[in-house]
Amino acid sequence: MRTRETELQVISVLLDLFILNLAIVILSWLEVGFFFIRPLDLYICLLQANFSWVLAYAFITKKVLYVHKGYTYRLKRMNQRMAVFFVIEIIVYLPTSGVIPDLWLFIIQYSILFYIIKLTSSYWYYKQIYKQRAKSLTVKRTLLMGSHPNIHNVRQIIEANPILRFAFVGYVSDDNAHTKILGKCDRFEEIVIQHNIEAVFTPVNDDE
Repeated sequence: MRTRETELQVISVLLDLFILNLAIVILSWLEVGFFFIRPLDLYICLLQANFSWVLAYAFITKKVLYVHKGYTYRLKRMNQRMAVFFVIEIIVYLPTSGVIPDLWLFIIQYSILFYIIKLTSSYWYYKQIYKQRAKSLTVKRTLLMGSHPNIHNVRQIIEANPILRFAFVGYVSDDNAHTKILGKCDRFEEIVIQHNIEAVFTPVNDDE
């Protein structure tokens, strides 16, 4: 799962950079409130914005897996990253403020547009993947083995992160440490066939 999280982080960074550059290009094309922008100014702006966003990721490692359900936690993290991004942008802009004195206005404009597009697309995607999992579309029916405490954490991660495309079905355990136990370990093969299980998670160094 850690490898999957790394892959999602890379994809997320690239998508964010795409949205950021799209916001800058749209505003420069519309020339809203910044009528004298030149190609050189635009290139400097793109360079500064991309550098600032990557630097913000370096300071605050983006986590794409959550342990809580709901969009509120995702929104909170997004707002934190945006605040750090904006501060870094201003710091990066200061050395060029004498060359492009009014660029700060454009920075505010594309930052707001970037946030709006990112928030809208993120919420839409969040709703879509939850709908897909609810309909069991493109998800793997998942079984958790044993009663190790980490197994419960795996369930939380699965249920809070539909982007992983796992659907929790139940536990297989020899004790009653969990709810939704489908049976004991000696019935593993039977349970897998009966519930059409496609993925199984088991703890490392479990005593069972």
